[in-house]
Parts: sequence; C-alpha cells; structure tokens
Amino acid sequence: MASMEYLQADQVISMNVYDETNPADKLDGIEREKQRVIDIKTKDPIFSTMDIQVRALAGMDHQRKEDGSPRYRYSAGTNAHFFSEMKQFQADIVSGNVGMRSSSINMIPGPQTIYEENTDLKLGYNHYWQNPLSGDALQVSYSFGHQWSKSKSRRLQEYFETAGIPGRVMDNESSITGKTQTHGIQASYSYRTGKVLTFNWRHGLQFSRDENGREIRERISINGADPMLRAESSMSDNRSWSLDESANISFQTKK
Repeated sequence: MASMEYLQADQVISMNVYDETNPADKLDGIEREKQRVIDIKTKDPIFSTMDIQVRALAGMDHQRKEDGSPRYRYSAGTNAHFFSEMKQFQADIVSGNVGMRSSSINMIPGPQTIYEENTDLKLGYNHYWQNPLSGDALQVSYSFGHQWSKSKSRRLQEYFETAGIPGRVMDNESSITGKTQTHGIQASYSYRTGKVLTFNWRHGLQFSRDENGREIRERISINGADPMLRAESSMSDNRSWSLDESANISFQTKK
C-alpha cells in the first residue's frame, strides 16, 4: 500500500486484484486461507541521457610556407547526443586542415601532400508521440560540408646551347584550387494505428556546388636575357540540386 501511495496514475498500464494462496504454503498440501493480491503493471521508467565529447589537435608542418612563415595544422570537433523516451537529438561537427572528415575522436591525422581545409556538420532530431514502436514519429536531419584544397607544383628545366638552338631556361609554376560545398535536408513522418494503418512520408533535398581553378605561370629566358612571361588561368563553377519525395499508405485487415 505504501508503494501505491507514491505511484503516479499515468504510469499504470493495468491493475488486477484477486485472492490467491501463497505458493510456499502449497508445498505441504495443507489448505490455508487465501491472501489478497494486487498485481500492477507499470510502464518502463522514463530515462534520459546526454553524451558530449570534445576533441582538439594542433601542430605545425616541418616545411614552412614560401615566405618562411610556419604552417599550422589544427583539428577541432565535438559530438553531442541526447536521448530520452520520446526525443533524440544528435549534433556532430568537425573542422580543421589535417584532412580529417569524421568527428570520431579516435582518428589520428597523417601527413598530406595537398593543403586542405574542411568543415562537416550533422544535426539530427527524432520525436515520438507515443513510443518508438507505435504512434506518430517525426525525423529531421541536416548535413553541411565544406572543403577547400590547394596544390602547387613547380618545374624548372634548363636546355644547354646546341648547334642552331640557343640555350634557354624554362620555369613553370602551376596552382590548382578546389572548393566544394554541400547541403542536405532529410525529413520523414510516419503515422501508425496499431497494425491497421501505416502512413509514411519522406522528403530529401540536396544541394552541392563545386568550384575549381587552375593557374599557370611560365618564365622563359633565352641566353640569359630578360625572361618572357606567360600566364594562363581557368575557372569552373558547377551547381546541382536534387529533390526526393515519397509517400505510401498500407492497410492491414484484422481477422
């Protein structure tokens, strides 16, 4: 009776009251007076938990920049997850220039030949109105990705003077840059009424943009004369969209 005094009514699923002989008393075969039994079935306890992890790495390349200044490397990220009986939320973000494209805190960066900066973000939210197995449910997620990379190369060629061909020096520098951005939105809604009716709707929207550039600078010096300069550059910008919509309804008759 003391437990019933502090038991909330909305936590009770069913209650049965009946008279029963104590099972221990049945072992000797002697019939005794029955006892009043109150059998109460309750819901699982509502739980909630939050998990947050943070990562930060920093360093510096052995090889410096062209102007002699140091090139720093960094990576920072966090994971935040919240779970309860009816709600779920997660947020993952990582940003850096060591080529790490995941928010896992156990990854170790390695050396790179191309300088790269990236940022990745993922957000997700789930909401249930009754429980995760039945009733209405809404799921929404958003993802963002940004990547910028740059690679440079230089080729120096010296041709010695031969019969009829003057000596010359060719200095060729090329630079390639690339930038990519992506956005993604996912949403779904489901409605269930036991095993009779099920309705599902799903929406997906994706956007991406790719920008690429190339620059070439060439210097040609013949027999030590002032070099002749040639410059060439190109740029491309590609954008794309994609949309996905779906809905379905299913019925199940009871026998």
